[in-house]
Amino acid sequence: MNLPDHRSASNARILAAVEDYIHGWYGGDPARTRRCLHPQLAKRLVKDDATIEELDAATLIRYVQGRVGTAPPATQQQEIEILGVYGNMASVRAEMNEWVDFLHLGCFNGEWKIVNAIWSSKAQEERL
Repeated sequence: MNLPDHRSASNARILAAVEDYIHGWYGGDPARTRRCLHPQLAKRLVKDDATIEELDAATLIRYVQGRVGTAPPATQQQEIEILGVYGNMASVRAEMNEWVDFLHLGCFNGEWKIVNAIWSSKAQEERL
């Protein structure tokens, strides 16, 4: 008897949440961004001066809403790697054209949401 592979279904939903995060930004689509974020999101940038810049979900959604135009499809690099899944938690590396995010997701009532993000711009990495 073949049982359904719950890992494949979970991985597909995790990928869909991360794609909402990426393409919500690229497309300036706050509804798509809101859909993938937990309301208690903590998004952090470790800056060159060893300080941390932090955003919450509402601020990130406002930034997405305020984007003028969209990123042309040719500039929309996207590489997503699921690093690990355990129960209702997942860790993902997402690389876009100008930055890299390490994301932690949680599954809430069957929906994967981004809870934590730490990111760096590629320009910052080149300076290290």
